[in-house]
Amino acid sequence: WNWFALQFEDGSALMFAQGVNEAENSALDSIGTFIYPDNTTVSLSLEDVQLEVLETWTSPTSGGEYPAAWRMTIPSLNLEITGEPLMANQELNVSTTYWEGAVRFSGTRDGAATTAVGYVEMTGYAGSLGGRL
Repeated sequence: WNWFALQFEDGSALMFAQGVNEAENSALDSIGTFIYPDNTTVSLSLEDVQLEVLETWTSPTSGGEYPAAWRMTIPSLNLEITGEPLMANQELNVSTTYWEGAVRFSGTRDGAATTAVGYVEMTGYAGSLGGRL
């Protein structure tokens, strides 16, 4: 899966999780919520969010190739942002090898500049999870 938790400068927030078919490297399903500063929420589905990988990083430890820059577009929110990790090597090698770490995003929402900081977790890029979770 790919899981994003972002906090925007205006107090709004985005949580988006996307299940990934490891064999085909494609999205299976997703769930998400955008929370406005007044706590109004908008539910998001797979069809609502376009996620494009712009760059990858290969772990020297596991050999896993992880997304390392993204473009996220949510047309219904007039949101287009690009993001990257604060540092590439945030891979964890425990019983399951995965990547989780700090990220920053910038772009536009409703035609105005916006920035966000947050956290991303990615699994399945350094071998199959194989039921280990």
